[in-house]
Amino acid sequence: MQRLLRLMRPLLPDRKGLMRHCKTEDNSLWVAVTWIHDGYVTAPELRFSLHRLRQLVKPNRLVVCRPEEGRTLAGLCQQHPDISSCPIWLIIREPAMLCERDVFARLAQALDRDPHLSCAIAVDVFHDPPEQSLPFPYYSWRGFCLFQHALAKQGGAVRPYDGRRAFLFLLKPGRILRSVPPACPVLDIPKHVPKQSAGIVPQAFIHPLDNYHDQEREDVLAFLPQAISSLLDVGCGSGRFGARVKKERRCRVVGVELDPSAAAKAASRLDEVIQGDILKTRLNEKFDVITCNDLLEHLEDPYALLHILKKHLRPAGLLLLSVPNVGHWSII
Repeated sequence: MQRLLRLMRPLLPDRKGLMRHCKTEDNSLWVAVTWIHDGYVTAPELRFSLHRLRQLVKPNRLVVCRPEEGRTLAGLCQQHPDISSCPIWLIIREPAMLCERDVFARLAQALDRDPHLSCAIAVDVFHDPPEQSLPFPYYSWRGFCLFQHALAKQGGAVRPYDGRRAFLFLLKPGRILRSVPPACPVLDIPKHVPKQSAGIVPQAFIHPLDNYHDQEREDVLAFLPQAISSLLDVGCGSGRFGARVKKERRCRVVGVELDPSAAAKAASRLDEVIQGDILKTRLNEKFDVITCNDLLEHLEDPYALLHILKKHLRPAGLLLLSVPNVGHWSII
């Protein structure tokens, strides 16, 4: 806890205020609550994001809920009754995000400075497009940190809540939960508190990655031939890319996806979806085009996959691969 306090100290000049009153019986400052789906079991990247969130919130407690658990205020308090006595809650839609530890301190600082504020909401890249004067876009973690620091230096007053569904917010439940109906979804709490009690903190910036499986990849669409009759999308996610291809090229689209929840969504959008490991999957047809969007870099043996896919390409077929450029100047 002392290490976290040292990190927060430059951002919280009045340490006798909020910080003094936020210790719980186990000497933690607050409790963090987040939700995960099946992808956090099967996808290494999502597992890492959960691991990193645990590190970020230490020494505080992290409550991890499944999709069907704790969605409403009553359900959360019923399943985890001990959190009701915690004076500070950090609510996070899901762990997949770019976020610095200082974000929590900036939200806490906003609560500490304004006695009327009980719910401090982080800004995010989707609701709050960065100004041109800031170092954006960023292409690496280092670039994100530089952007975050530049944004924090800009300052700015807490803005009134605008009705958005917040991805991450810090709240004092003792002040406001009496005005929130028990059936209210936890992520919708800001919508049910008094207007003057909720505010958006411009210095607390996060980049949600909860659309990890939902990319349409318009950049890849430009490389597809106009006339194709079939396409295999390996690592199809929730099927948004394949659905776009199916609509625009009017062709048959088959997807292969390891994550069960993403594969279930893709099944409603594509002609056929095979849930499982592509290296262990049997395919009974050949395709005009096979796509692998940001997939090869996740494999221990990408050559084994290329060998398999070659067998399922029609003569003069196209294998379209997308991989991150780790040689980009922003990374090296």
